Amino acid sequence: MSHFSSLDGWEMVGLLGAAIYCTTYMLIAFDVLTSKTTCYYTLQFSAASFVALSLTVHFNVAALTIQLFFMIVSIIGFANHLKGQTVTAAKSSEAV
Repeated sequence: MSHFSSLDGWEMVGLLGAAIYCTTYMLIAFDVLTSKTTCYYTLQFSAASFVALSLTVHFNVAALTIQLFFMIVSIIGFANHLKGQTVTAAKSSEAV
């Protein structure tokens, strides 16, 4: 009998988050994705959100702490990345 058949919906949401984490890490390791893209921050935030949602039913304070950390860092990184794009675009237009 498969253990996956006994998973509830929230556990599946958490597994989706874990799969996104693993996929993002693999894409970084194989140089398919870099941390210099908005896609990276979006994937990290999505993964942390899915795992945090699953923790609303299956609570674990250590796991929630890690997910909140990833969410906050992803938001800051995303904002810094967007700010950097704006600054870079402004410098490019000044150079022309």
